[in-house]
Amino acid sequence: MRNFMLFTIASVLFFSCKKNKADDTSLAATNIYVLGNDDGAVLFKNGVSRPMPSSTFIYPPKFNAIDVANNGDIYICGYENNRDAVSGAEYDWASYWKNGTKQLFSSPQPSSASIITDIKVIGNDVYMAGIDANKAVVWKNGMAVNLTNGIRWASAKSIFVNGTDVYAGGFEVNLAGYQVAKIWKNGLTHSVLSNGAYNASVTSIFINGTDVYACGYETDGIDRAVVWKNGVKNYLGAMGIICKANQILVENNDVHVVGYETLPSTLSKAKYWKNGVSVAIDLGYQSVFNSIAIKNGDVYITGSENNSSTSRSVAKYWKNGVATILSDGTLNARADKIIVK
Repeated sequence: MRNFMLFTIASVLFFSCKKNKADDTSLAATNIYVLGNDDGAVLFKNGVSRPMPSSTFIYPPKFNAIDVANNGDIYICGYENNRDAVSGAEYDWASYWKNGTKQLFSSPQPSSASIITDIKVIGNDVYMAGIDANKAVVWKNGMAVNLTNGIRWASAKSIFVNGTDVYAGGFEVNLAGYQVAKIWKNGLTHSVLSNGAYNASVTSIFINGTDVYACGYETDGIDRAVVWKNGVKNYLGAMGIICKANQILVENNDVHVVGYETLPSTLSKAKYWKNGVSVAIDLGYQSVFNSIAIKNGDVYITGSENNSSTSRSVAKYWKNGVATILSDGTLNARADKIIVK
């Protein structure tokens, strides 16, 4: 009996310790990274601005996206504007930075634009999407894979890595001059999402199991926010209202989308949809949501909202609908991308 009681006590202590350890892991510190603009590019970590990379070219770099590796390394992508020494022509040069240090990358020809629009870090691999010399492109560790042939303008706007599969979403211009929304998988066209009779584009892509989600817009007389699931289209927002979707995220099979709609007064109103239904968040007019992240059930959204006293946009992020102000309102500012680790 005594041995049994000792075994029981030891078992309780063992499993209690395991539970406490698991609880400690779930309560690990959350770091919130926000990439935005406040009279120049700015990066916030937990609400505090951090130094941004500089450029040796004629203009400051433009930053489009951010990702943070599991070890805390910060990757930021975008482009720099350079001037050809011979012709004097200016051109965009795709660039990305790791912890503020510019990484070696291919140099475009002066006659072509090269821009990185999105970045994802998986283990030791860096995946990026963008445009290079009119072609939609994805890069893995700096090696380019062309998604289009460059005959007509195209761009990859978003990238998602699912195991060994690399997806990208964006558009390619057709013979009629309209942007056609497309998804590519492993360098090949996966799906064509619009009919080519008007402009359309994927702005964000997300893979959930075997389901391929994307959001973006169509412009058939008026911009309309769209969500595609496995190529099937659904509209967001009311008919006749200008509306765009900026990012999509799927968590526990719930589909989250952020963007904005423009009211008849021409003022924009930030919008957050969950499973196609608008979620109420207390906002003023002239606001927009740009990016979304979810961790431990908490929903984080970045964007901007107009300051009623100064009429300038203020960069903010919202956690479960509660705002944190990132800029002071003296200059127009916005928060473009959020990563929560």
